[in-house]
Amino acid sequence: MQAYGQDPTRHFLRRSMTLEPKFFQRRNNGMAPIVVKGKIKGGNIHIDGSISSQFISALLIACPFARNDTTIMIDGVLKSRPYVNITIDMLKDAGANIIVDEKENSFTVPGARNMTSGHTMFRAISHPHHT
Repeated sequence: MQAYGQDPTRHFLRRSMTLEPKFFQRRNNGMAPIVVKGKIKGGNIHIDGSISSQFISALLIACPFARNDTTIMIDGVLKSRPYVNITIDMLKDAGANIIVDEKENSFTVPGARNMTSGHTMFRAISHPHHT
């Protein structure tokens, strides 16, 4: 059995480079934790649907703060759809407008330029009982 996060982490790091911030592994061993520095530009990213939903949820949470819209395209079957749906519901409750395209198996997240109040959404995500 492989260590938690080893192969999915490498996959995520390779795919996420298209979004512009710097992603790197703290221990440089192919495993979590992942450190992210810089602002997310937005754009299109393909993610293997068989990897952990945690990577997809992380992108869904971060992308409303991107400079531009982001489309996350799922390659293959999204095995952890219920967990991704929980993330989307939480983000919608916090004011994000996540567009789910079941036919194309993708999620479009409008960037910060489309947000009415990014600060309010961040507060709702980080302190859900204080909004």
